[in-house]
Amino acid sequence: MKTALYTLKNKLDAMNEVGTNQKKELLQVLNPVERDYMHYILNPFMMYGVKKYNKPEPLETSEITDEEVILLLDDLRNRNVTGSQAIEAVQGILAKMNEEEQDMFRRILLKTTKAGIGISVFNKVFPTFKIPVFEVQLATNYRAKGDLKLEVKNKHAKFPMIAQKKLDGMRIIVKVEGEDVEFLSRTGNPVTTLDHLKEQMVNLRKATGYDTIYFDGEGVVGSFNGTISALRKKGVKAVGAELWLFDWFLPEWQQQSADKSYATTGVKLRDRITHLIDWFKKTEVLPDVKLLPFNIIHSHEEYVAQFKARLDANEEGEMAKDPDAPYYFKRTRGWWKLKDENEADGEIIGFKPGDADSTFKDTLGSVTVRLENGVIVDALGIKHQYLDEIWLNQDKYIGRIVKVNFHEFTPDGSLRHPRLKWPSCLRDDEDKIGDKE
Repeated sequence: MKTALYTLKNKLDAMNEVGTNQKKELLQVLNPVERDYMHYILNPFMMYGVKKYNKPEPLETSEITDEEVILLLDDLRNRNVTGSQAIEAVQGILAKMNEEEQDMFRRILLKTTKAGIGISVFNKVFPTFKIPVFEVQLATNYRAKGDLKLEVKNKHAKFPMIAQKKLDGMRIIVKVEGEDVEFLSRTGNPVTTLDHLKEQMVNLRKATGYDTIYFDGEGVVGSFNGTISALRKKGVKAVGAELWLFDWFLPEWQQQSADKSYATTGVKLRDRITHLIDWFKKTEVLPDVKLLPFNIIHSHEEYVAQFKARLDANEEGEMAKDPDAPYYFKRTRGWWKLKDENEADGEIIGFKPGDADSTFKDTLGSVTVRLENGVIVDALGIKHQYLDEIWLNQDKYIGRIVKVNFHEFTPDGSLRHPRLKWPSCLRDDEDKIGDKE
């Protein structure tokens, strides 16, 4: 009898060949154990800590059961086995698998379906068996609608605030549990190119006194496109990468934040930064992990002046944060951002060809995006070299989360001159389609 590990591998391979609607149809026929395996792959809170090991020769006939596989995965994610013992356990169970099972088990360890299936798609198919979403604090655009000259103070902003440079990099969340370190994107995807910083992060964790802590920051390698390219690669080290930390949180805070009392009982930003400063002082050697500098701004005018100074220095923009706000796992008015142009996140829901009378009639003309507020826009601005690639591979990109740049809001809440800076506009990766944040 074939294991669910074996059958899931073949079903995912079939899903990889079809569009989103057919993927959903194929997901519906997964059996209960296959659905469990999907949780082990997609759940951002299940990490296994083993990526490198010696792969034994596969058997022609499997000698493994799904129960054994799940037992080991639970031991790995609960850190019952770690280090060399974990590697030996993985190699031992692989030695009892056939080739298909080995491939599927590796996908689980690497947190990838290789089928373009993400949490959002899975949860739509199985609303009563949802996978939790990895969430972090996100900033709200400070600029008022239509205020191109930044003359209007945002009525929701409370000064004074803590200001920090908006880095032109990739958001990185670092989970440090004992001696184990996981670098994650803001959607909870593993980022393996920073593994060479693990020792520095363990040293910083020791200074905190916590057994488990999450650090929030930004990874930077040269330009933004250079950063994204370098940090998203797998199996390599991002040479020259710097990790700038600006916040931290504890694992229990997300659940606590759902209670109204958290607004007053949660640890304030001013205190979180004070702790960060103290921990950095206690940790002597952190050559590639740095604390993002900050200062206090007391007014709208100060914020705008500092933002314009950033632009003069060819920087990305300026953040401003409420010093009395706890860490929330969503977009809030506790964090504000100012950039040279507006931006909004949305999901790709369709594609349109070029104008019938133009040379682009047989290729991509615009990408249809549904914004977070439900408004649907057709985004332009994609460079010509990407048009055919997107047009001919629509199934690959449907459902992806993108950052839409635009000039200003229109009176009806839509966007004026929406455009996509492809491919850096992609907020997720191919294996996490539909993961907004």
